[in-house]
Amino acid sequence: MQTLLLRTDDGVFEQIKAFLSLLPKEKVQVIDPFEVGFMTQEEENELKALLQDEDTQTMATESKRSYTL
Repeated sequence: MQTLLLRTDDGVFEQIKAFLSLLPKEKVQVIDPFEVGFMTQEEENELKALLQDEDTQTMATESKRSYTL
């Protein structure tokens, strides 16, 4: 698949979305760039493990210190 970024006037936007909804769903996917995605259970477990890791906590503390004025 290819991706197309399109800027439209508000008045035309809904018409374009309506047209795209007529096309086969397996051929056209409308992507909302502001949509928040969901994590898989595996990704969530990996993130939790990283946040609980002492090395990660040390890096976060050192990072905060290096950017303070």
